[in-house]
Amino acid sequence: MAQYKFEGDVTNINERQLGFVNEVIAKQNLQVEKVIFNRMGKTGDNFISDVKRITLEAKDGNLNMIIKTAPAKEVLRSSLNTDLMFKNEHVMYTEVLPKLLALQKEAGVPKEEHLKFAKCYGSLDEAPNEVILLEDLNESDFKMLNKFDPLPENCLRSILKNFAILHSLAFVLKNKEPETYDLFNSKLKNTWEPKYKDHDFNLQFKMLIKVNSLILDDDNQKRF
Repeated sequence: MAQYKFEGDVTNINERQLGFVNEVIAKQNLQVEKVIFNRMGKTGDNFISDVKRITLEAKDGNLNMIIKTAPAKEVLRSSLNTDLMFKNEHVMYTEVLPKLLALQKEAGVPKEEHLKFAKCYGSLDEAPNEVILLEDLNESDFKMLNKFDPLPENCLRSILKNFAILHSLAFVLKNKEPETYDLFNSKLKNTWEPKYKDHDFNLQFKMLIKVNSLILDDDNQKRF
């Protein structure tokens, strides 16, 4: 297998992850000359992963991908439930979403009504080297909005419609292929469940409730 030339910002990406990226690129049927990594967004945009944009410069055209890599430090992995978060995302992109889309295609649903999600070029579910390579939605005219601003109505309608399709297809799968549904259900985990058994987390949560209660009580007293 050819070893591609990596340039740019490859900080926080280890050798195992770079090796997986190399494998994924090799499957794209492009005559790649170099691969450039660029940091995306600004501090605070991402919470459980390091996100970068990869540009594949090839003789037959360029291709952009988004790479999400898991944090390596155990203290971060533990506090963020990294294992479960990436496992869920891996299962969704590699199994659940493709299956739901296949159900629509089998039923002859028009393409414009298909479930919309980013194409997954590859996903490595191997702790602590998790990495997911996704379609760059900027190429489809999507853009990052300010998370502190309200979403425009057209965005809300698009999101809610896609969520409605997602949930309806879950019912279709449960009805048509209950064994597949149960399999997916067993693989996807509640990421908050381990926290319920964490003594320190419960103490912090109780303290947060107490502080918020004091603030609310103080506000009510000032109001009256």
